[in-house]
Amino acid sequence: MAYWLMKSEPDVFSIEDLRRKTVAGWDGVRNYQARKNLRAMRKGEQVLFYHSSTNPTAVVGVMEVAREAYPDPTSKEPGWVQVDVRHLKTFAKPLIMPTDCDPWPGKTNASDMSDGLTGYGTVPNYSGMRREWSPASAAPAAKPHNAPYKWASTTTSGGS
Repeated sequence: MAYWLMKSEPDVFSIEDLRRKTVAGWDGVRNYQARKNLRAMRKGEQVLFYHSSTNPTAVVGVMEVAREAYPDPTSKEPGWVQVDVRHLKTFAKPLIMPTDCDPWPGKTNASDMSDGLTGYGTVPNYSGMRREWSPASAAPAAKPHNAPYKWASTTTSGGS
């Protein structure tokens, strides 16, 4: 089973909005890598709900994929998809994401970091990418090349 990370700005769509709805469509995603990840999501896989654009940023709960990818009705262009997610749990205390963490000090590219990624594949074009903490590996995954890690970084325009 894969585990995913999906993000939303809480003033657009928060964990509380999802809790009230129980199930909502994760719509409005317009990033090609995120779309690929949405298409790879399977019903029943669990997802960490990440509040972005907050200070501090944090994982605030867990949800699961309730419906696999289908056409996003908010898109004016064909090919964009959304999934439905179901609220499972809101954390009593958010898991704050470190912003100044550098797990590989002094290392600037994927070949320098191969020791830290054993068993996790490679991270192309790592230099300058934003890193995110991954509880599964205890090492940050990189964006936007995070598909091998089964972490989808997606945004929503507001649950439908």
